[in-house]
Amino acid sequence: MGLPSLQGTQGQAGFAFFFPLFHKGVPHDSLSTRQAGLWGWIYAPFIIKELLNSLYIRNLPDIRFQLFDGPVMTPEFEKRYGKDM
Repeated sequence: MGLPSLQGTQGQAGFAFFFPLFHKGVPHDSLSTRQAGLWGWIYAPFIIKELLNSLYIRNLPDIRFQLFDGPVMTPEFEKRYGKDM
């Protein structure tokens, strides 16, 4: 099975979000039980420019959004924003 592409997004920065779905009531506390209980995936592609534009077009005072790009949280980022970001 191939992954759906982002049509018409050549050269645009983006990312894909994958979220596993498990069968109801099946334990998933280890790798083998997660693999056995996997039902499917939710796939959501995002184009950064479109995502950010959609967030700033609306007046959403209760929503705080930060974009983090990196393999690990740096000490500077953690100091400024906390561990729970």
